[in-house]
Amino acid sequence: MSKDHPPDRRRRIAETDLVTVVLDVSTPKDIQLRIDRVSNPQRKLHKALRMCGQAYKQGGLLNNFDLSEILNVSDSYISNLLLDYERRKKTIVPRRGTIHDIGSGLSHKWIICHKRYVEGKSPDQIARETYHSLQSVDRYLGQFDRVRHCRHQGFSAVETARILDGSLSLVETYLQMDKELVS
Repeated sequence: MSKDHPPDRRRRIAETDLVTVVLDVSTPKDIQLRIDRVSNPQRKLHKALRMCGQAYKQGGLLNNFDLSEILNVSDSYISNLLLDYERRKKTIVPRRGTIHDIGSGLSHKWIICHKRYVEGKSPDQIARETYHSLQSVDRYLGQFDRVRHCRHQGFSAVETARILDGSLSLVETYLQMDKELVS
């Protein structure tokens, strides 16, 4: 999939732009990891991270199913492996679910707000680290700030959604993130 062509409710998957990418399925480092008896999950993670980065640099995004086919494991195995990595490292692996914010992976909104309000990073640094444009980072941080402001003013989630002309689920997501980031 093209990294610049996010999903749309009215667009079928067959109408999504595809990008051809060249991936290193095996490298000398992979062989060395096997020689060093690094665990199979760690080797699979290493390969998945490398291939996601390679696809992204070429303008594409892999999804969990792509990786499961290449690495000959289940897509749920890949999902769990990468989600665990993202949570531990508080980072985003550039794949379709995280860049286009679909699926049950770690929300890029959460990572972006964590990097800003917990790690104290600048928006331009966050954009580079999360594979997002500066405009997207500014938009997420702005939404988060507006929801926090409404909460501090005593508005309920429903009132905040109405005031900000957003969905209740989005407001609730930001409120939950605020609780997690404060603790």
